[in-house]
Amino acid sequence: MNDRYLFRGKRHGMSKVPYGDGWVIGHLIETPKVPSRSGWSIADYTANPSRITYDDIDPATIGQCIGLNDTNGNLIFEGDIVRRTNKSTEFSEVGVVRYAESHLKFCLWNKEFDCPMNFYGKSNVHGIKYSFEVIGNIHDDSKLLEVQND
Repeated sequence: MNDRYLFRGKRHGMSKVPYGDGWVIGHLIETPKVPSRSGWSIADYTANPSRITYDDIDPATIGQCIGLNDTNGNLIFEGDIVRRTNKSTEFSEVGVVRYAESHLKFCLWNKEFDCPMNFYGKSNVHGIKYSFEVIGNIHDDSKLLEVQND
């Protein structure tokens, strides 16, 4: 399965969650909008790979995978809070993964500068090498954005 086409979202009606923290990863599907349904589902491959489930998703929490992993091997999704660290100086800053229309790609947005930072990842760009670590997401951990950058 190509990670770039995965989506993540939180199950609609969290009080009925039978397992986990309510997050589902899989393929996004538009479903008929009927009472008690959000109109969006994710085909969940993570709970049991031999049995696909379709979970009703809160549309406000849907985020696309950007096709990259952080330093711990976690997939990075739109809406994640990520710490970017310069490997040479150990200077780090925190931002939110968002799609930048002006750049036509996913970028890390820094609250302090209100500008996109690129995901250079594992390559050297201008002699600088960065590491990226997912430290939360805007839906569960928005307080992390209040923390000052190092």
